[in-house]
Amino acid sequence: MLKLSNDRKVSPLSTWKASSKRWEPMVPNAFGLPAGKEFSCPGETSFCNGCYAARTERVFTSAGRLVNHNFDLLKGQNVGDMTHLLADAVEAFLSKLEKAEAKTGKTIERVFRIHWDGDLFSLEYALAWARVMRLNPDVQFWLYTRSFDFVGVFAGIANVAVYLSTDAENAEKARQTKSAYPFVRLAFCADTWEATEALAASFEGERKGPRCPELTGKLAMVGSDGKGACVTCGLCVFGKNNVRFAKEKGTK
Repeated sequence: MLKLSNDRKVSPLSTWKASSKRWEPMVPNAFGLPAGKEFSCPGETSFCNGCYAARTERVFTSAGRLVNHNFDLLKGQNVGDMTHLLADAVEAFLSKLEKAEAKTGKTIERVFRIHWDGDLFSLEYALAWARVMRLNPDVQFWLYTRSFDFVGVFAGIANVAVYLSTDAENAEKARQTKSAYPFVRLAFCADTWEATEALAASFEGERKGPRCPELTGKLAMVGSDGKGACVTCGLCVFGKNNVRFAKEKGTK
């Protein structure tokens, strides 16, 4: 069975553990694969050097084992078999969510982050996710991808927000993909915030989008209500606008 990840930033509900002095997700709602062109990232660019997810794999070996386990199960499978595996993973997420609702008495957002690590590694894999989304219309999915060739499979699916991870190296292909598939949003990526703004400005007719509020410190990774920053913000989760991500920290 595929394994989900506990990602505090994207989880709809975490609880504070005084013993470890950190928030721990009650609802694991993130799915990952190993990073790198040799694994699941065919659209990798030079901007990906120093990828935070790949670094997480190296530093936290349990995370590395988890994403490699997922990739080992999926690679080489056909669309139907991958659909079954992914559908079971989403069902496990929903089961955990319903148990958390029963325990807390809270209504918890049904939101699911595809690829905190890794990417769409084949057309067949993308098609499997598209099937799973249609099977779960009450779940809102979102993903960032450099696998631009595969995003067309998500056209017409109402419960997914797809972001093209766009940097200076793949900007022209992002323009072409956006023209072909207007439903996608753009995630402008660069080393500095000024560079993200310049990159966004080069896309005629496109909104530049705000800076990610968690990266600038406007939102805590987890709020006092236990919601991750992505769920509290909601911009990317529901595809409300383009967005900008910079490697530099802070607002300047």
